[in-house]
Amino acid sequence: MIAMVLAQETPILLLEEPIAFLDIVHQIEMLDLLDDLNAEGNPGDIVTEQLVHDVFGLRALVIEDPVSDTPMIVPAKRRRGFA
Repeated sequence: MIAMVLAQETPILLLEEPIAFLDIVHQIEMLDLLDDLNAEGNPGDIVTEQLVHDVFGLRALVIEDPVSDTPMIVPAKRRRGFA
């Protein structure tokens, strides 16, 4: 799947458990590749509150992780009386 989207030069990848069924050697290789790809673009420019809502239907805050400088998704607290 990852090879397919890379061949299509897909500009944005949202991955969930991309290495779940790989052996340990290929897991490490894939994580290295994904880390290199991530270094080419600023995730903070892509991962927005609107994108999280559109893709996952989740109202959330997107903040910068102070350790990794990458976006963190924090669920927005519901206020009493609001859905």
